[in-house]
Amino acid sequence: MYLVTSLHGDSAGLLGVSHDTSVEALPGQTSEIKIGGGGRLIVGRVNFGSHKFMPHWTTVLQTLAVPSLGTPPTAPMDSSDAKAMSAYRRASNEHAAKQQRYYFGLKPDGSFVVEDVLPGAYRLRIRVTEPPKDPLNPDFARFDFTREIGSLTKDIVVPEASTDQPEKPFDSGVFTLQFKDEVKAGE
Repeated sequence: MYLVTSLHGDSAGLLGVSHDTSVEALPGQTSEIKIGGGGRLIVGRVNFGSHKFMPHWTTVLQTLAVPSLGTPPTAPMDSSDAKAMSAYRRASNEHAAKQQRYYFGLKPDGSFVVEDVLPGAYRLRIRVTEPPKDPLNPDFARFDFTREIGSLTKDIVVPEASTDQPEKPFDSGVFTLQFKDEVKAGE
């Protein structure tokens, strides 16, 4: 079982899968499942500098993740081999389930909230893209074919919650996003 993060409502688009929880379902028995719990609420904000927030950025999945564990499986050379592709997809899903990754979206003011994050060291990755040429094309939302125009990557440490204020969110701070046109201008 897992938690699915969708930033595009009922429309097609990329999904974030997190909080993987193994479940044993036995015949004729009821299983109680608890997904998440014990983590902290993380808040923060992104500064876009002189760039104006673009509405489609609210649908771009952002990540907070433990730096990758293990090596992901390699896709088979022959994609028409159904057995090999099935084994690859299964191995890929198992690898993804081992990664401790949380997904979230940006709000128009640049703020963000990540729910139920366990204490530890993480890499925050935020990216923004150019607007789609045809926003009504369903492939835009499903496959995110737009070019990245800005990003930031920061390592942060999420501490244990204090015993006197266990519900208090952890404020990760304000981060300035670097746009690719600014990098070129500064060279």
